[in-house]
Amino acid sequence: MSILKGEEIKREIEEGRIKIEPYFPENIKDASVELLLSNEFGKLKEFPCPINSKDVDYRIITWEKVDNVYQLSPRENIIGKTKEKITLPEDIAGWITGRGKVTILGLNIHITTGFIQPNTRDEELFFLITNFGNTPISLFTDSKICQLILFRL
Repeated sequence: MSILKGEEIKREIEEGRIKIEPYFPENIKDASVELLLSNEFGKLKEFPCPINSKDVDYRIITWEKVDNVYQLSPRENIIGKTKEKITLPEDIAGWITGRGKVTILGLNIHITTGFIQPNTRDEELFFLITNFGNTPISLFTDSKICQLILFRL
């Protein structure tokens, strides 16, 4: 197993084996792909009783589209997702992780399902964004929020 270098990622994209849509060549780095924050943010609906963790259903999330920015209040959680949809072949898997630059703002990008399976088709990648600071933070759509690391199996 080896991490794909930037040139290998570009070649796999050119050959159509990896698809990143929309694709921005300038977001390919030495060993990763920077991914952008979409304009849709999710929140859990409020329920009068506990939610059953054995029966998670994505219908418990309400999604809101914003024009350009979402104001994240201190101690607030929001579900974010990537603007890009990812497709991987059977011999390449991926891992997403937050970018270090956003953590200095007090943001935590918590990616619980960071592993992307081989044979993934047109998947948006989801994560929880938490503002641990004392000041509201403006989350601008199309900002570089996380990075995708790809490796050959």
